[in-house]
Formats: sequence, structure tokens, C-alpha cells
Amino acid sequence: MTLNLPRLRDGLPVLVVNTRTTSLPPVFDAKNDIKKAAQKLRFDRLKAARMLMPNERVAKCLWNKIAKYVEGWKSKTEMPGHFRKVAMCGSLCMCPVCAMKITERRKIELEAAVNAAYRIGWSPVLVTLTLRHKKNEKFLLVLGDLVKAIERLRGRKWWTRIVAKYEIKGSVTSLETTYGLSYSWHPHKHILFFVGRKLSDEDMRELQNEITNEYKKILKKLNRTLSDIHGVDVRGGDKNIADYIAKYGHEPKSRENKWTLAAEMTKAQQKNSLRLDGHYTPFQLLDFYLMGDVDAGAAFQEYARVMKGKKLLTWSKNLRAMLDLGDELSDEDIAAMNDEKDTYPFALFDGPAWRAVRVIPFEVLESMRTMDFQTFKDHMESLGVMIESDEFKTTTGENR
Repeated sequence: MTLNLPRLRDGLPVLVVNTRTTSLPPVFDAKNDIKKAAQKLRFDRLKAARMLMPNERVAKCLWNKIAKYVEGWKSKTEMPGHFRKVAMCGSLCMCPVCAMKITERRKIELEAAVNAAYRIGWSPVLVTLTLRHKKNEKFLLVLGDLVKAIERLRGRKWWTRIVAKYEIKGSVTSLETTYGLSYSWHPHKHILFFVGRKLSDEDMRELQNEITNEYKKILKKLNRTLSDIHGVDVRGGDKNIADYIAKYGHEPKSRENKWTLAAEMTKAQQKNSLRLDGHYTPFQLLDFYLMGDVDAGAAFQEYARVMKGKKLLTWSKNLRAMLDLGDELSDEDIAAMNDEKDTYPFALFDGPAWRAVRVIPFEVLESMRTMDFQTFKDHMESLGVMIESDEFKTTTGENR
């Protein structure tokens, strides 16, 4: 499958977001440009996902209201606001908006796990496994063989010896998938081991060699081979994660927002590839679809159908209890949570108003962010959108 992308000089694809114009005024400021651009990109990608997956829950996400009124909540700190009393699909693999919320929660949990492990003398070791695949192989086939190979690896008596030798107390496993212009789907699994002692560099090399040798035997029985470049990778702790990310072609967005071990395990959906050889995340395929690339849309549909209902992050038995993390919430529960800080209720949208607002959610949230209530109400009414909110503001208290 080849993506038919418009291209600039040097053969690089043009990455753009939806540029639909509205009569709403421009409200950008320098302070929050990055966060606003990211929010707009998520809304644009959600629009594409709705079009591509019309029979899935994502088609109703931030579209169908679940109460008489949809609530608009405003930030006290000039950050973007949000909507409540509207359907949230909780689909980590199909919905860019829900994925952002879910992965942020998962990242915080995993950071807490790593910190708790350090406090009791454990060390994190990141193992990454993939396999060689042919051009244009179906995603279901490649992923199936990867999952099968790792299950067989961890199901052998050899594995029991490895667990005892390196004092492995538990693990967290995550799945990451990219789409390459040259070699189609490239799934790989990260396994974050929590070991009971500090592993030396020699221990790391020995562990990598032992896993590699056993993994090769399993792949051979599946008629697969191991990539010399991206086959088995073993490294320890956050200090080495930057090298790994560079190897796979992804980088943090800023020095202030460093890409940590926890982020690598939980936020694969939020990555944006910087490689020049065309490796993209599934959500980046939505960008290309909005640019008119039907092959990119078909590729996303293939990914979404295979991944429907699958977990991207799995904790080994009893690990959360050992690290005192409590019960794990489902993706759906996290997506439905209203835990945004420093926000207050600002406006209500009834059925007709919401049908107008949901088409331009980013623009409406930005107007909410920059306008006082009366200015926002007058502005929306000038567009033919009536806002029901006086009672909402009085009972909840806007001026806190």
C-alpha cells in the first residue's frame, strides 16, 4: 500500500490540519500556541476518525449529548476549556481525543510505579521486541505472529530461569505500531521489567543475548526472522530512553516536555514521527486522509478494526498491588472522568446550539477562553446560536 501524499521539495510529506474557515474571530496568543495547536489537531483527527469508522463508538464521541444540555467549562488559567455531558467513546486506538486523556493517566500511573520501584530498591529495564515482515503484509498477520512469539517466549521453562536469574518481580507490556511507506505495518512490543537489583552493563548485554537467542528460535518456527537493527533491544532506566527514541525516529516536543520511560510505554498514540523515511503513527494517517489520501484512510481502518477492544497496556499479576497503585481503571472509565483542574462551568448548549457547536468545537472553546460570558453569549447569538447559561452560572458560581 502506498500513500498518495502531496509533497514539498525534498520529497517530504506536507503535514497540515483542517483549515475550514468560520466566522469566528482569530483568538491565538503566543503563550498557549503549542497546546492550542495540539488540541485543534486532535479535534481534526477525531473528525476524520468519525468519517472512517461511522459504525463505531468514535462516531458519537464529542458529537452526541447525553443530557438535556452540554456544558462548556472554562479554564481559570487561560488554558483550553472542555465540554461535559457529551458522549466520550473511550477508544484508545480510534479516538485521538480520548487517547490523549487515557494515555496521560496511564503515564502518571507508570511514573508512580517507577518511583515506587526505586524506593524499594528495584530497577526498571526496558525490553523491546519486534520481527521482520514483508512489504504490504496484513496488519492482523504481523501482529498475530508478534503476539504469538512473545507468548511462547514467556511460556517456556527457560523463562522461569531468566526470571529467577535477574530477579524479575513483575512487568508492564505495551504495544506500539507504526506504518511505513516502504514496509507497511511495524508493530513492536515494549516490556518494562521491574528487577530486584541494579543490573550492570554486562548484565544488560547478557540478558539481551539470552532473549535474542531464544526469540530467534521461536521466530524460525513461525517462518519469521529477526531484524538486525530493530529486533531485540534491552536498556535500563530513564537515562537511556532518549537514545532509544532517536533510534526509532521519535523525539520529545520540547525540553520542558521530555519523553520519559513512562511516556514511551503509554503514549505511543500521541507520537509524531520525525523520520524522513516515512514511518507514521496510526493517528498521523488521519492527517493524510484529511488531505485527500484515501489509502491512508484505508490503512487507518485496517488498524482500527484489528485493534478494536484490545488493550495497549497490560500489568503482570500482583505488580500494581506490590507497588501500592490500587485498582486499574478501564479506558472507558478514564475517558468519562471529569478531573480537569482549575476550570469552572461557563455555558450551556441545548440541542440546536450543540448541533452548531459540535461542528466547530475548537473555535468555540477558543472563544470561550478569550471572552467573558456576555461577550461570548452575544457573539454566539450573532452566529444564530442561542446559549442557555444564566441559571447554570448562578447556581455554580462563575466568579470563584
